Amino acid sequence: MESLNNFFNRFKKKEPVKKKPKITLHAHGWSADVRERLEELISAESGNEQPVVLDLDNTILCRDIGEATFAMMEKDGTIDLNSVPKDLAPDFIEKDTLISLKPPLSLLQYYHHLTQATVHHSLDTAIEMIGYNWAVLVMQGLTPQDIIKSTQKAFDGGSGKTELYKENIDISGGFLRPFFYPQMVELIGVLLKHNYDVWVISSSNSWSVRWMLLKALNEQLKNLDFDKLLLPTRVMGISTLLKGPDSKLYKDGFLVWENPKYAELDPLVLSKYVLSALVVPPVTASYGKVAEIMQWIGRPPYIVAGDSFGDIPMLQYAQNRLWLARLEHPQIQEYVAPLTIRKQEQHTWMIQPTLYKQSPGFIQNAADLNERKTEDFQKVLKSMEIFDSYHLLKAFWS
Repeated sequence: MESLNNFFNRFKKKEPVKKKPKITLHAHGWSADVRERLEELISAESGNEQPVVLDLDNTILCRDIGEATFAMMEKDGTIDLNSVPKDLAPDFIEKDTLISLKPPLSLLQYYHHLTQATVHHSLDTAIEMIGYNWAVLVMQGLTPQDIIKSTQKAFDGGSGKTELYKENIDISGGFLRPFFYPQMVELIGVLLKHNYDVWVISSSNSWSVRWMLLKALNEQLKNLDFDKLLLPTRVMGISTLLKGPDSKLYKDGFLVWENPKYAELDPLVLSKYVLSALVVPPVTASYGKVAEIMQWIGRPPYIVAGDSFGDIPMLQYAQNRLWLARLEHPQIQEYVAPLTIRKQEQHTWMIQPTLYKQSPGFIQNAADLNERKTEDFQKVLKSMEIFDSYHLLKAFWS
């Protein structure tokens, strides 16, 4: 005999099943399979406030704002060889060559050597972390506003975008000018529109990162008619302890929560804080990025996007992974390719080929790649051979 509960349940009004929204990424350049998978993923968890974590340099941006800012500071004399404490610039041997911070070597050149200083450790996949950390330490004594001024000059209103897909590039300033990948700007806008909790964790200094996102990127989101913008509390980079106007020491990550004007990058407020020689842990590179995710988010993100060795730990911690494959760097692709075919993880990786030097920008397919001109052709070819050997990027060739 049917129970009374079952009898009355037959007359209860059933909740309508919510229809998943149709997601369309309009920006040209995505590889077809990556676009389709991203649209599916965004639709599946729309409205559920799932965390998404993105790297900045060579992921949201084409090229590196941290390095560009550093180069601009050296060019303008904001930092120089004499401003670096001797114990912060040791001599060392790299590939049988003595590296010493003295003319004709520049600060930027020394920095690049530092990013490879421990390459002799065959198991070390976080070698660049030393250089990233050093590039912020040498800014001690400056204010966040000093750094932002150089960031603005290096970005130059996004002038690097004029080089998109073009062979001729401008390195007159001693660096490649960063610009936003149009596809990533739209992706962030769509994620925010569908109530995803979007975070950016970068290995550049936190003040350059915050200005790039809160000022430059948010302006582009507004121009695309997106209502929701990135929040200052969701932006992280490498920072030092700051000496405040009251002589107390402050952490950048907490000042953003406690001081609205600081979070909004008010120049007068930023000028009152001075960088010390004490780096705030965890350093947001390699496993430090995972530590930040665990501290602030507390669970594996729904999607993580990155492009370098320093992003691999947080990509491995994610549920779904978007890999921006810079084809000029076959050594990185050689490391990543086997990770993407691990059992039970094969369908969680999305590989989007890009170029960031000559003919920079996303590469949609083989025909698109064939039309692009680059002096790094042999390296690009090597990267494609690596992916092909693992039977990856099948849709790319169709």
